[in-house]
Amino acid sequence: MKYFIIIIFTFIQFTTDAQSTKPTVHKPSAEVEKILIQTMYDFSNAWGKSDTITLARLLSSEYRHSDIFGKIQHKKEWLAFASIKREVTDLKISDIEILIYPSDIAAITGSMYYLFGPEKIKQALRFTQLLRNYNGQWKRIIFQATLIKE
Repeated sequence: MKYFIIIIFTFIQFTTDAQSTKPTVHKPSAEVEKILIQTMYDFSNAWGKSDTITLARLLSSEYRHSDIFGKIQHKKEWLAFASIKREVTDLKISDIEILIYPSDIAAITGSMYYLFGPEKIKQALRFTQLLRNYNGQWKRIIFQATLIKE
């Protein structure tokens, strides 16, 4: 009986410890960070060129987009918007912070600056986006942008 109680107590302690362990959030390795930043640039440049083939490849099926005006679009709606020809030059992404969460989700915040249209109107955005690793390929699942007024 004594051994049975010790075994039960050990089992309860083990399962309690296992349930209380929280998944850790961490910064990406240098290699993963480089891949994520390149993916952001590939995505942004494809948007600037209205390259919906590349954009569709870099979006998850459940993609949600919240634009600077507060409008939320799903993948199909956003790709239709992205297909409109635009002129974007001098794209710069800065102030990047990346955290990796369980289930291979990357939370990325930063700022984006570019010149828009033939008039070269300066635009600046603060963004938050989530990317998820699907079998080795990072795809954007959520994007939210806020216009930075100069």
